[in-house]
Amino acid sequence: MKKHILLFTITVMGMGMIFGSPKVSALESETTNAVAETTKAATETTKAVAETTKTETKTTTRAVEKETKPQMIKDFEKTTVNINKITLVSKKKIKLQWDKVEGATGYLIYRKTDEGNYIKIATVKNADINEYTNKNLKYGNTYIYTIKAYKDYNGKTYFSSYKRDGYTKVLKVKKKKIGQYHYLYDMDKQKIENVQNFLDNPKYCIKVNILASVVTIYAKDGTKRYTIPVKAYLCSGNIYDTCGTFKLGVKYRFRGLYYNCHSQWASRIHGDILFHTVPYKKSQNPTSLDIKQYNLLGTPASHGCIRLQCAASKWINDNCPIGTKVIFYKDQNPGPLGKPKLEKLKSWHTWDPTDPTMKEKCKEHNCKHTEI
Repeated sequence: MKKHILLFTITVMGMGMIFGSPKVSALESETTNAVAETTKAATETTKAVAETTKTETKTTTRAVEKETKPQMIKDFEKTTVNINKITLVSKKKIKLQWDKVEGATGYLIYRKTDEGNYIKIATVKNADINEYTNKNLKYGNTYIYTIKAYKDYNGKTYFSSYKRDGYTKVLKVKKKKIGQYHYLYDMDKQKIENVQNFLDNPKYCIKVNILASVVTIYAKDGTKRYTIPVKAYLCSGNIYDTCGTFKLGVKYRFRGLYYNCHSQWASRIHGDILFHTVPYKKSQNPTSLDIKQYNLLGTPASHGCIRLQCAASKWINDNCPIGTKVIFYKDQNPGPLGKPKLEKLKSWHTWDPTDPTMKEKCKEHNCKHTEI
C-alpha cells in the first residue's frame, strides 16, 4: 500500500512539472523579446552612428579635397575665356577667335540666339587651336557666343568660368560708299575682307596695274559700274605691256610657256599674253617652281604675261568666265585695296605656298604661310 502511494506522488509531481513548464516558457519569451528589443535598439544606434560617421567622412573628404585642390586649379576655374575676334566669313558662317588659356586641355563652344539658352555646339580638343568656324547659320540672325576652357588633371576635369552675357554678332552686312568705291561692312563696322562670299551672282572686272604690279578684282555694284573692290593680288608684268581693255579668253589647267617653262591655271588675255602662275621648270610638276622668279613678284619681271601666285591665278580661272573685262593701266597708286606683301621663299621651298595641291607639302615642313 505504501508503495502505491509513493508512486502516485511521484507521478503527480511529474505531471506538475509537465504542466508547469508553459509558465516558465512565457517568462523566457518575455526575456527573449526584451533582449531582441535591446538588440534592435543597439542595431539602430549602430546604423545611426554609421550614417553619422559616413556623413562626417564625406564632409571631411570634401573639406580635405577643398583644402588640397592645387592653386593652379583654383586659378584656372576663375579664368574667363576672351573671344578677341568674330568675323563674318559668308552668309552662313561666323569665325570665332579667342585668347588661349594657359594649361587648358581644350575648349567648349556655346551659342544662343536672342531669346534662347546657351547650347554647346562644339568641343575643341586641341589646346593649340584657338579658332572655330560656326557653319550653317541663317543670314540676318543675331548669334551670341561664349567659351569655357577645360582642364584634365589627376583623373578629373575642371572647367573655367565664362562670360555669361557672351559676345554678340549679327550675320548681316551693309554697303558703304567711300570716294568712288563701295565697301562692305558688318554691323560692328568691321570691313569685310572676303567680299565675294556676300555677293549674289557677282560679275567681275579685272584691272592690271602694270606699274604698281598689282591686279585688283572688282564686282559690279548693281549698275553698269564695277565699284566694289573684291581682291588684290601681287603680279609681275612688263612695263612695256600695252594699256587698254581686253576680254578674257580660253583657259588652261596646265600650259607650256616660252623658254621651256610651264604654268598652272592659265587664262588668255589677248594674243600671247596670259594670266598664269610663276614659271615651273618641269611640266605638270608643282614642286619645280622657279624660286628666283617667284621672289620677284610685285615687280615688273615677265616677258609680257601677267604672273601670279597659284591662289590668284586659280581664282581668276575659277571665278571669271570667258568674256570677263580685263583692263591694263599704269599708275603709281596700287589701287583701293593697296599692294599685298610677298613672303619670299628659301631655296628648298620649290613649290608655291598658295598652291592648294601643295598643302600637305607645307604641313610636312611645318610651314607657316599667310593665306592670300
